[in-house]
Amino acid sequence: MSFNVKLSVVSVAGCCESWGYHRSVRCGEAYQQNLVAVERWKSEVYPAIRTEAAAVGATIYFGDEAGVPH
Repeated sequence: MSFNVKLSVVSVAGCCESWGYHRSVRCGEAYQQNLVAVERWKSEVYPAIRTEAAAVGATIYFGDEAGVPH
């Protein structure tokens, strides 16, 4: 049976979240990624952070919204 109903991604995500299902990655995030900025981070910014952390004996931790409770 088909109802021929069209829903946007946002609408479907809202329904799923109301039922307790949560997506782990935001819709469209990969499309908005700035590849030049990512490469700069990997080649310049992070190595500088890593060097500074090593100099002071610090540990670097990474986290994202998937690990944060609601």
